[in-house]
Amino acid sequence: VTTTQQVTSPSQTPSCSLVPGPTQQVPEYESVEVTIQRNSITADPTISAIFNGGQGLGMVQLMNVTVIRSDCITENEARNYPVMEETVTLMGTTKTDRVIVVMTMTSGDQYTIIDDLYPFHT
Repeated sequence: VTTTQQVTSPSQTPSCSLVPGPTQQVPEYESVEVTIQRNSITADPTISAIFNGGQGLGMVQLMNVTVIRSDCITENEARNYPVMEETVTLMGTTKTDRVIVVMTMTSGDQYTIIDDLYPFHT
């Protein structure tokens, strides 16, 4: 008995979505703010997400930052129980990149608070 198994190789065409998705309205008592900053130096086009706190400051269990770059490379980094001014810095490109910030609260609720495109400016 001979069995053959067909193996398909993944497509070499990059597939990524640079289209921002919806964000959720966070209840006021859990609200927090994050600022996104782009480095304008061409040799180092980093993207930083800075945790600014808010009413929900002590309720954030995890701040998860994802950058989907224009070249379809995805970078991700998280911070457990972020404190004021805690920063996640990831490498971007010299084009327009997508940034997604998801907060996981101590209640277990997750909120996508940022999902937007951030163009590079010199």
